[in-house]
Amino acid sequence: MINVEQSHRATSVYFFALAVCSTSLLFAWMYPEYVEVGMILPGLVALGFMFYNEQNILALFKPASFSSIVYGIGLPVAASLVALYLIVPIFHARIVWPSDWDPILNGVWLALPITLLVVIAQELCWRGYLQRILDPLLRRSTSVKTMITLSKSGAVAILWGVWYVLILAMRGADVITLFLAFLTIHTLSALYGWLFERHESLWPTIIAHTLHLVLFGQIMPKILIVARASDSAVLLGPLGLFAAFSYTVLGAIFIYLLLLNMIKGRKKLLQEQNTH
Repeated sequence: MINVEQSHRATSVYFFALAVCSTSLLFAWMYPEYVEVGMILPGLVALGFMFYNEQNILALFKPASFSSIVYGIGLPVAASLVALYLIVPIFHARIVWPSDWDPILNGVWLALPITLLVVIAQELCWRGYLQRILDPLLRRSTSVKTMITLSKSGAVAILWGVWYVLILAMRGADVITLFLAFLTIHTLSALYGWLFERHESLWPTIIAHTLHLVLFGQIMPKILIVARASDSAVLLGPLGLFAAFSYTVLGAIFIYLLLLNMIKGRKKLLQEQNTH
């Protein structure tokens, strides 16, 4: 049976999702030209819920370990390499390395402050608040840590994906764009959720999320030439087909290794029980 605390948390999740979607959609409708500002709203809503529930916000930003930084950097870099050397050739796109990187890097530096602000707000919302509050609710169904992490990441992915799809739909995105966005967000949610659970800090996910936006949103569109210019909007970008397929490949490998590790752990535990 669901106890009082779990009922309270379930109610909080419901009102949180309602608040995030309603405020974001209302802002997108009223101020369609301020897209980046609208992306910060979920973080502000999460801060409000955290203050109301008297949660320790600073604990989410504990210093990152060296290994967590390596994971945070390695994940988007690996995804970009998969995209460039595995996915891109399939669609007959070409890599054109620029002779002068200064214009591209200057654009990255100019956009970095707002990119970081958006990423911190998003991670504070989806990992910092929602994933943490889902923990006791999903822990009822299983005691296996791996399955709990995947369950929480999946639940976050649904809400994150629905929120993003609604925002994109209001901006006139087509069905293919909405599908790719939902697919990419599901995979990113699994990977970021695992990073957050493993290192108990938002810094690894902030690093991974920021580099993802920089690599797939700002650098790769400048160095890739697709076969048809009309396909650029679908193939390129942080939620484009190249990103979706690349992270899906990494996500499949990641989930396989997680489940393999879980099976090995259970076998080891059974062997130890049999020896006793």
